[in-house]
Amino acid sequence: MDKKLETFLYEWSKPYVQDEDLAVLFLGEEQRRYDAMKQAKKRQILLPIRRGLYHIGKPFSKASCEPFELAQAIYGPSYISLESALSFHGWIPEAVYVTTSVCSKRSKEVETPLGLFRYSHTPTSHFFLNVERIVSEQDKNNPSIFLVAEPWKAIADAIYCYKRGWSSIFDLARDFRVEIETMKQSDHKSLFHIAEYYESDRVQKTLGIFLKELM
Repeated sequence: MDKKLETFLYEWSKPYVQDEDLAVLFLGEEQRRYDAMKQAKKRQILLPIRRGLYHIGKPFSKASCEPFELAQAIYGPSYISLESALSFHGWIPEAVYVTTSVCSKRSKEVETPLGLFRYSHTPTSHFFLNVERIVSEQDKNNPSIFLVAEPWKAIADAIYCYKRGWSSIFDLARDFRVEIETMKQSDHKSLFHIAEYYESDRVQKTLGIFLKELM
């Protein structure tokens, strides 16, 4: 295996790498880069996730791959939302086996060796409204950084993406299995803020109903 690539992968902290990272490594050595990557892919050291993005295989991968961080590397601009965000915040009881995000581009589904990633389009106006930057330190040597919707933003995205028209919080609770008490104890200022600025009549109307019931 190419020694330059081998040294790079041993020192690289992330479990994935992109073409642009390797282009800098082999600056001015295009043929060498092509040969090194071809060999690495053949030996399953670089496992393609999508064009230009690779999962680093053994023995070089030193960190587990955080799906939420990977989701934003696969397709963006995007952030974790819908069922994945609700599960992350503890609003729904079920584990979510598809990583769900929303994006400002067209909707897309990407199947990878590391799982299924689903992206749903939402309005671009106020796209990152009520979205948090999370630094996860489960691996203290290699913290994961990703963007995730606050719970009410994830609900707003669900109304928009799934064309839901819930007429009460009880309908929402029954459909998504969200506890009524969880909604009552939630940040109602966040709900009000999203209801005011989300670029969708359906979303604003539905969240307005929730506000009246919860206030």
